[in-house]
Amino acid sequence: MITINDAVELVKVTSWKHFEQYDGKYITETDILQREPLKSRLKTLLGNDNNTLRERFDVAPPIEVENDVLYNQGCRKHYCGADEAAIAIDMKSDIVYAGVAANGIVKLYSEQRDPRFPEKLLKWKEKFGN
Repeated sequence: MITINDAVELVKVTSWKHFEQYDGKYITETDILQREPLKSRLKTLLGNDNNTLRERFDVAPPIEVENDVLYNQGCRKHYCGADEAAIAIDMKSDIVYAGVAANGIVKLYSEQRDPRFPEKLLKWKEKFGN
């Protein structure tokens, strides 16, 4: 009998490795949205909503990196609760996710149409009730 090990071990993509340095930093004091590969991948993922997402990080908590997922959310000054955005990067699976809220209506985006949105992004969406 031949035994085959079907276990798949994902390795963190090298291009995301340097993004771990942003853990605990504020997005407004970093250039994270301008760094590749995030910059071009967000543009491809969001299309016309790319600029909208970028405008929604005036007010934001520190960036979090936990279990190889980078996460941050933000809002426009004086419009928190209505005009917000969130990003999540699964650095092991190499998938970028984003959410954009306009007037409280949320659109979620994922590369490869991946339906497995990170938990923090789903919790962010829940606060809008849609």
